[in-house]
Amino acid sequence: METIEHIKQMEKTLNQGEKSLSQTLDNLEEIQQNLDHYQTLFAYYQSPEWFEHFALDEQGKLPVDLPRGVLSEDGIYNFLATYVSLADKLKEVSDKMSQKLDELRPKD
Repeated sequence: METIEHIKQMEKTLNQGEKSLSQTLDNLEEIQQNLDHYQTLFAYYQSPEWFEHFALDEQGKLPVDLPRGVLSEDGIYNFLATYVSLADKLKEVSDKMSQKLDELRPKD
């Protein structure tokens, strides 16, 4: 029975891993395609243009139905913090994955 349970566990790990890696690759592809857009957003944040738009919003000169999360004082900042956190986490995970792969390589 131990053999059967081990095979079942390995099968479960394979299936979950394939799904997780596939989803992660898709998400990373989307992030990679949007890096220039994110950079533009970060440059906009705290630029003279952003302050002008913020003032227009504060003065009630923008349409009421205009989505304006980008003008919140925390919106872009929080996105940037998540961006930095993700970059750090990706590096950490990449290093760990490389280390684990090195452990699998035959030693001479």
